[in-house]
Amino acid sequence: MSAFVLPASARIGRHHKIAAGWVLFRNHHKDYPGATFNPCAGDPTRFAPLHTATGDCIPTLYAASTFDAAAYETVFREPPGRYASYLRQKLQNRGVSRIAPTADLHLVPFFTPELGSLGLSEDSVFRPAETVYAFCRRLAELAWRDNPTAQGVVWSSVRDSQAHAMVLFGDRLTPSDFDVLETRMVATDPTLLDEFSDTAARSGTIISK
Repeated sequence: MSAFVLPASARIGRHHKIAAGWVLFRNHHKDYPGATFNPCAGDPTRFAPLHTATGDCIPTLYAASTFDAAAYETVFREPPGRYASYLRQKLQNRGVSRIAPTADLHLVPFFTPELGSLGLSEDSVFRPAETVYAFCRRLAELAWRDNPTAQGVVWSSVRDSQAHAMVLFGDRLTPSDFDVLETRMVATDPTLLDEFSDTAARSGTIISK
């Protein structure tokens, strides 16, 4: 099956569990701090906005298992070339929250075996290019439809293979399902900008004025 032909079903037999209390990192806009779900607002991304077959919004929350992956999956999405730069002002409305689920999360895995079972390849589905975003969103919508007990999807971070990234479904979870351990904003915490700079430098990007 071609990577750009959706499977008839995205039902996965075994879900991936994120244990209660596991610390997750969110890189978010100032309007969606802590464990706030995005109500289908803002520019399209790989897995948002999501909608039901009748057009209703499925609120979403991006998270990752590490600080770096949370940044790479959001603000530093594009693969940089050597000496690439990122404007500092683009980070001014950004923040990072550490959250932990109060109960186990059960997610649809989009790892290599599961993608293979759907006739898809990781390289094509998760290539760092906006040309595949619409396909990825439709795939996530199928996963939501065909796995009614799943609370989101999880995959190996596109930009940081040592980490897991995930999108959680806000119609099956609420902010109260998480403990918010910390929220920091670039506008009020200069050390956060330093951490963003370190993360960017790890992939060959510099934060410029």
